[in-house]
Amino acid sequence: MNKTKVIVNGNVEILEKRLSHFNGKQKMIVEFISTYYKKGSLMIKRTKGIYWVGKVYKSTSDTLKESPYQSVVKNKIKQHTNGNYYLELHTIRNYLPIETTYTINGVVVDKETYNSLLPPSKVNAKPKKYFIVKAENVISIQ
Repeated sequence: MNKTKVIVNGNVEILEKRLSHFNGKQKMIVEFISTYYKKGSLMIKRTKGIYWVGKVYKSTSDTLKESPYQSVVKNKIKQHTNGNYYLELHTIRNYLPIETTYTINGVVVDKETYNSLLPPSKVNAKPKKYFIVKAENVISIQ
């Protein structure tokens, strides 16, 4: 794992430059946010964890041909046909996020309070092996 922390703050060019140095998959510490709006409240979950970047699963590699995404940095950053950029992250078995912070309208809350405002489908979702994060939501990568 690379020890150099790069602050991205949603800048796609910085993210591209950082990830273009690596061939194949890399274990990296990625910090990102997820946002959700409910009745005028802005809910933000800030997560920092260790993920595989650039790993391809067989089930997803076959579907990429019909996908609305095109690769910008091979298997790492994709651009959707809507113009947005996304970072592919793959979870590592038995690794939990290093740190997670929950805020509602800028006020730090506990996980239970945060989850109580989410729809049940988001709270009870199974952990995923593969997911994408909007590049503008990536805070740092190491």
